[in-house]
Amino acid sequence: NKVLLTNGFESRDIAFHEAQARLLISSVVTIKGLAKTGTKSNSSDFLDSRNYRLSELSFEADLSWQPSPAFRVSVLGSAVAKSNEPEFGGEQSTSTSIGAALKWSNISKGIFQAEFNYVSIDYTGDGNNSLSFEMLQGLLPGNNFTWTATAQRKVSKNLQLNLIYNGRSSEGSSVIHSGGAQVRAFF
Repeated sequence: NKVLLTNGFESRDIAFHEAQARLLISSVVTIKGLAKTGTKSNSSDFLDSRNYRLSELSFEADLSWQPSPAFRVSVLGSAVAKSNEPEFGGEQSTSTSIGAALKWSNISKGIFQAEFNYVSIDYTGDGNNSLSFEMLQGLLPGNNFTWTATAQRKVSKNLQLNLIYNGRSSEGSSVIHSGGAQVRAFF
């Protein structure tokens, strides 16, 4: 992706390889795994502070219990290591996450999903630039909590209403709440 701005070109490049596995332990218990490695880079003609080349290695696991097609509970975990090339600053971050997710669905009424995560992040580098935002995924170093809730309701045959709520809390900062609503029409 390359964009011409008033102050020069800015380009982004993303290349990843991933492997996924899914194992059915029983008719109601599933384990999923994901391993991913790759690079993300950004190059700006005008702002040197926006130049980086990140190497990333991540692992994710999901243990789900689904006693019926309408209800599922999951325990989630992940570990991510990111490092910037030395010529661009050499910053490094490692994050580990553990969480839980719930999904309830009813064909005639709609879907409700909720997720809660604890995220611990170690980061070396300045915490107030585009690179830190990319490496920290919008969170702060230390202990973080994130949560989401989504309700999707079929209002009529061709109309769907989505209500979305997101929250996050980081060490030393106020809790941030955000929400949204969508109405979709199907033709």
